[in-house]
Amino acid sequence: MSFDLDSKKIQAASKGGIRSARFYIQAQNIFVWTKYKGIDPEAYSENGQDNSISPQVRNISVGVNLGL
Repeated sequence: MSFDLDSKKIQAASKGGIRSARFYIQAQNIFVWTKYKGIDPEAYSENGQDNSISPQVRNISVGVNLGL
């Protein structure tokens, strides 16, 4: 999801130093929606036990893009 700020207001506030600005947020693997009791339902399991696996990484990115 991203949000662009009004370029005219940005240019006026920065006295022409910044032409555009965009704020964004992105997320991956935030929730696991299952009744599985182990670490990761997509991982290989043997006899109902997870074998030396790490769960999938949750990733949240927040940032700003500036056009100078």
